[in-house]
Amino acid sequence: EAKPFPLKRLLLLVTALLITGFAGQITNIAWLGLIILASTTLLVGFGALDQKAVERFMPPNLFSLKTNMGRSFAMLGLFTIGASGRTVYMVALLQSIWLMSPMMAGYATATLAMTWTIAAWIANRIEDVKRRVAFIRMGASFIFVGGVISAYGVWVMNLPLAISGMMLTGAGYGSSSPLIRQTIITQAPTEHRTIASGAMAPVQFTGAVFGAAIAGFCALAFGLFDGAIGDTVLTTQAAQQGGAALLFAFTLFPALCILISLGLSTIPDHEETEAPEKSEALA
Repeated sequence: EAKPFPLKRLLLLVTALLITGFAGQITNIAWLGLIILASTTLLVGFGALDQKAVERFMPPNLFSLKTNMGRSFAMLGLFTIGASGRTVYMVALLQSIWLMSPMMAGYATATLAMTWTIAAWIANRIEDVKRRVAFIRMGASFIFVGGVISAYGVWVMNLPLAISGMMLTGAGYGSSSPLIRQTIITQAPTEHRTIASGAMAPVQFTGAVFGAAIAGFCALAFGLFDGAIGDTVLTTQAAQQGGAALLFAFTLFPALCILISLGLSTIPDHEETEAPEKSEALA
């Protein structure tokens, strides 16, 4: 029997993302806040309808803090949102405060990717469940502390400090993100494992879109664009003060992840019915 086409859910989801994507064209802080609120409401509506549907896009209890899978999805989304402020504005901050060229600013921010990669290589070799949980908690802590250090480095205009914070942040993402994905795959109920696997990318992409919109809202609220004229990216003073405030505000998201990670358990949410080797291959 043909399944009904999920028109309502798709319209809610697509409209929410389109509205949020348009936020980059808004320079009025009140309108931008309204757009973020409206798109959030549409996404909540999508989630509510999807949870009641027979054929779901997302696994049940997606962000529930009562299960390891739900906690992992919550951290995955929050990590992505938290990375947006750094992703959107860090190169411009480096150019404006330390007068770097776009290429040099890009190389400086690439240090985060370098430490992310090294830490991910190490994390992917961990097989013990207790060590995986410990690495996830450690990674969330590194991201938070690295964000604070980067924000302080921008505030005092200390380049080595700002880059050190980015490198610590990258190490945090690398040591936790792969293990969070493994937890989602191995902890998802067998009947929802395929849906859970497919839901990771949409959750991250949606988090990135919302994170960029929130970053734009914070940038306007903290006066990051004040005084910029002509071909000036940002003024040094605005970049120092507004940029530091923005980076510090985005440490809220990894801070929430630290609290969520404390609830992670080494006990599976359910009894595995598939061989561990297959679960690891999926991860």
